[in-house]
Amino acid sequence: MSSSPDTPLNRVSGVLVLGMHRSGTSLTARLLRETGLWAGETEALLPSVESNPDGSGEREDVVALNEWVLKHMAPFPPPEWTGWLYGAPVDPEHLDSAALLHFRSHLEAILRDLEQPGRPWLLKDPRLCLTFPLWAACLDSVHVVLVTRNPASIAHSLRARNHLPFSIGTALWERDIRAAFTSTEQTPRSRIAYEDLLQAPTRTLSGLVEELRHSGFDGLALPSNDELTTRIRPRPIGQGETASAQTELLTPAQRHLFEELAAPRPDISAQPSLGARLALDDFYARREIEGKERTAAVESSEQLLRMRRMDEQTMRTYYGLACDYERCTRELLGSKRWRIGSTLARFADRIRTEPPPPPEETFGSIQRRLQRVGPPRPSGPARRDLKVVALLGSFNEERFIGPCLEHLISHGLEAYLIDNESTDATVEHAQRFLGKGLIGIETLPKKAEFSWTELLEAKLRAADALDGDWFINHDPDEMRLPPSPGKSLLEWIAQVDHEGFNAVNFHELTYVPCVESPNHDHPEFYRTMRWYYPFRTDAVRQMKCWKRQPGPVDLVRSGGHQVDFEGLQRFPISFYFRHYLFLSPEHALRKYGNRVFPQQELDAGWHHWRHRLPADRIRLPRASDLQFDSGPASLNPYPCRQEHVLA
Repeated sequence: MSSSPDTPLNRVSGVLVLGMHRSGTSLTARLLRETGLWAGETEALLPSVESNPDGSGEREDVVALNEWVLKHMAPFPPPEWTGWLYGAPVDPEHLDSAALLHFRSHLEAILRDLEQPGRPWLLKDPRLCLTFPLWAACLDSVHVVLVTRNPASIAHSLRARNHLPFSIGTALWERDIRAAFTSTEQTPRSRIAYEDLLQAPTRTLSGLVEELRHSGFDGLALPSNDELTTRIRPRPIGQGETASAQTELLTPAQRHLFEELAAPRPDISAQPSLGARLALDDFYARREIEGKERTAAVESSEQLLRMRRMDEQTMRTYYGLACDYERCTRELLGSKRWRIGSTLARFADRIRTEPPPPPEETFGSIQRRLQRVGPPRPSGPARRDLKVVALLGSFNEERFIGPCLEHLISHGLEAYLIDNESTDATVEHAQRFLGKGLIGIETLPKKAEFSWTELLEAKLRAADALDGDWFINHDPDEMRLPPSPGKSLLEWIAQVDHEGFNAVNFHELTYVPCVESPNHDHPEFYRTMRWYYPFRTDAVRQMKCWKRQPGPVDLVRSGGHQVDFEGLQRFPISFYFRHYLFLSPEHALRKYGNRVFPQQELDAGWHHWRHRLPADRIRLPRASDLQFDSGPASLNPYPCRQEHVLA
């Protein structure tokens, strides 16, 4: 039976290693085990994984207990083993008596397993940053080792491991480090920096061991220099970027916090900054909505078919239904049972989430509608040698062209640039990518007016001349994305090609600065400007990707928004693209303030507000009126706006 709620559970002193995820707590715990601290048998520890090949040093029962606490206190149930993402600092006063009893009984079992007379124990889990107050209420004679690291390095590492945006990684770091620092102020504590442990392991570890000895942890022995060398793998600080370059990406509050951690007597408050709270609130809201949508979709077969992230099995079922529909329709054409055929047509159209055909609709028109669904999936694998070329048009896009090309190349695509005699460094930035994914750079002579028609015609000429299987009408201020994460754009387009379709629509997600964060006019804009609104995603209006055709292809008639050709078959799932409309009010004026377009294009309804944009038209929306991008899996095309914020 568990002891009294006020009785400390441990009879032997112990060490708790705290620190944000990816901050070096695993390495610290591993070295402390070498000094003689006991973490339990190897079977009790979590196995090594690709992101931590030497093992995390975390006991599975400790992680499970902390996850249980964070989930118990969470406003909504987080996914498995991700309570640390959604958690908040735990206040023991807010835990009901039954939950407290559950926690104490499990902790007591952990300590019994660790207990070895005269040998202090060691526990490590980054979640302790949030749950330490509950542990402290149940333990006595513990010493905390708080591990810190450059928060930008942590954010880069979280992006690689958990696919978290940089801003979310730094916000989580701020939340955890503030909670850990303030909750351990009344506990014996040592602080070490991960960078110091890498650069001077012997000096850093010996200093830490000396502090532990002063706290009564006798019998600890330092590993030899050779042993330390074999256990520490030198890593460049910040994943290959300089510390100063990384720190510039932090918010002012986060830079101040990072500098304060290095002070002898840091002055740190428990409350995260407003920017961090806003970023996390939006992140949690998007994840909660996404989870509810997924649950609802699983419960309804109709919603499952409408899910924008259809898995491969669902896609196969979808095409099978269309194939069965076509076969049945052909059979019914030979009979006179028109009433049965009409009923079947309505049923199949409901599955396709399109309105049912009117009673007078002929079977010929039903079959034409069926052709737009496309053929069933062919047997065999998709092509691996597919060549997809993005046709870029530019005029003074030096801020966008580099990130755009990097993004396209990272997704396996090639690019061809048609520059309208830019007067800035657009071409110079683009030339760095020649031979590395950029096929070539063509110059389109500049005229007094910026002719969108001439640029589109130049793209179509390039598509005819270039060696490519598929083409995308692309602008430098865009970043195209597949409909779900896990595969590249090239892999998805190869799948579309394999399924027998020849055109792809995109949902436009428009990214803009907001009142709370108005300036993103810097090379890392795509990391910091994460607020967006879906634009006219309730219609097919961005069909800009097509397969090479034997006959003529038209882009001009729609102003470049809709490719058109004979035999067009659109893939039923829309891809996404991030459209960075402008980066700051000043950037909007530079980009659009002096644009002059031909009168015939204005008369056709093109360009709208982009023609000589006046300064008084620029009004930034509030963050609360926008959606927040916490990664590709969080993107949501609804609800959408019908007008841009500058319209």
